Amino acid sequence: FSNDAKGALLLEPTRSNLVTYSNNFDGTNMINSAIITEFNTTETLSPEGINNASKLTANSAFQRYSFLPTVGDNVDVSCSVFAKKGSASIFSTLIIDKSGQPISTKFDLLNGVIVEGGGSIEDYGNGWYKCSFSGSTSSGATALQIRPFSHGSGFENGWTGSNYIYGFGASLEQGSYATSYIPTSGSAVTRSAETANGAGDASTFNDSEGVLMAEISALANDGTNRQISISNGTNAQRIYFGFSANTNEFILSSRDSSYIQGTISDVLNFNKYAFQYKTGNFKAFINGFNYNLTLDGGLLPTGLDRLNFDDSLGNADFYGNTKQIQYFDSALNDSDLEKITSW
Repeated sequence: FSNDAKGALLLEPTRSNLVTYSNNFDGTNMINSAIITEFNTTETLSPEGINNASKLTANSAFQRYSFLPTVGDNVDVSCSVFAKKGSASIFSTLIIDKSGQPISTKFDLLNGVIVEGGGSIEDYGNGWYKCSFSGSTSSGATALQIRPFSHGSGFENGWTGSNYIYGFGASLEQGSYATSYIPTSGSAVTRSAETANGAGDASTFNDSEGVLMAEISALANDGTNRQISISNGTNAQRIYFGFSANTNEFILSSRDSSYIQGTISDVLNFNKYAFQYKTGNFKAFINGFNYNLTLDGGLLPTGLDRLNFDDSLGNADFYGNTKQIQYFDSALNDSDLEKITSW
């Protein structure tokens, strides 16, 4: 949790960085067909704020830095690398599988946009971007490549012999989206799944009425259910909300018989959700607006005594970002519900 406007509690699933030397662009466990002008360059600070980035220079067309991870057949894979413009401002990342089919994206480090392919580019400040993309291998991956290009049409053409970018922290993960950077220094490293469960007790929560509010964002539209719940440790007695397996869909529920479902423009952005439960007075407010959705059944839970970042049984873990979460032990009027979810 960083103490700034971007700060959030980040919970992520188990992931492994299969690049065994994630920041050794000098050739350790990789094919280095281009030139490292300077390793641990003093020309710029890395995203970590120290001199451990690399200056990556190409001296002819298609020069590249190829890491050599081990990836299984027919799996989803995701790549991420931090990059900063130098004399070149466009670079390409590719995952090459055993059949020779590349999954690739070109990133513009001058304008902070993707110019070819799919993925995401995230501003990390001081000119650095985290560049990520995902795809599926047909027969296992043999290489993760990074190629510095000149800016302009043609990309690979017009070399001057000194085109360079700055690089830091390469990752290749088996999964449908890239997670936060996992450093490695000789072997693949696995980060265990992160959890946050068991807040509060029976004196905290009111079975007959209350409001659960959170400012959250999803890590991906990945076809999974991700929930935050107040419960007695069972699915039969709980209040929960979260993201469903459908793209950009949220769900709010009192017990398993009562639902509010709706869509929002992008669950990857932070949004403020409030779910009020009370007999005859169930409501959903999102970003200051009453969704006016009907809750079928409207059954109230009993024995509420814990708040979990899952479905109450250890499933449907909430993998995402949380800027704030609040609980009120009584129902609120519409004006207050609007205020706590407004920007």
